[in-house]
Amino acid sequence: MRVKVVCGPKPYPYDVANKSFIWLLRATVGILPFIGAGVGNLVDNRSTNVQFVATLLAWVVWSACTFSVFFLHPITLTVMRIATPVIAASLIVAVFDSMQTQQIISAAIGVAILLLSFNADIGNAFVQASAYGDEKRFLLRPPVALVAPVVLASLILIAATIAAPLLLAAKNLWIGLACAIASAVGIWFFARRIHQLSRRWFVFVPAGFVIHDETLLGTNLMIRKYDLV
Repeated sequence: MRVKVVCGPKPYPYDVANKSFIWLLRATVGILPFIGAGVGNLVDNRSTNVQFVATLLAWVVWSACTFSVFFLHPITLTVMRIATPVIAASLIVAVFDSMQTQQIISAAIGVAILLLSFNADIGNAFVQASAYGDEKRFLLRPPVALVAPVVLASLILIAATIAAPLLLAAKNLWIGLACAIASAVGIWFFARRIHQLSRRWFVFVPAGFVIHDETLLGTNLMIRKYDLV
């Protein structure tokens, strides 16, 4: 006796949920520059060079995040999930520097952006954007054993990448160069490994389903419907 397998949920509710969350994320990211979510207060007592570099970094991070939420792909999923913690952390730190209503609202929006960026439906939308034909992809959760190493690697990579230009602008050349080297090594060594978590998905196809996981599996695991009995 063979069991009839229905490949995936009905597409309409799934797609509507994804689009709703995606547009909410796009809206919250898009309004950041217009609600006073700047980093000027954090470096207002620093040199002009540091202020310029900090402002430039803020715009670069925001631009990268904005680009990623409008152009869905597993690569931009990784970019978004690296950028949103930076945005949220910056806005939260700004609250302690200036306890103003505007900064509190900005921090709340930053936290909302962070939570949305790690939402499962949004992750599914990003990986589904690179699907072929009748595939329906679902992003897999990261293995528990890899969560701490990936978070630590991401923190090192982000901290070194942000600190390097700021330290160089502040004329702390040796420490700045050390951070720049650490950033380059981190990008070369950690970036691909971090991105692998955005390339793990469960796929429903008309013939059955596939588990695509470069982290734990050496090759794709394919199971056909008529093999299920």
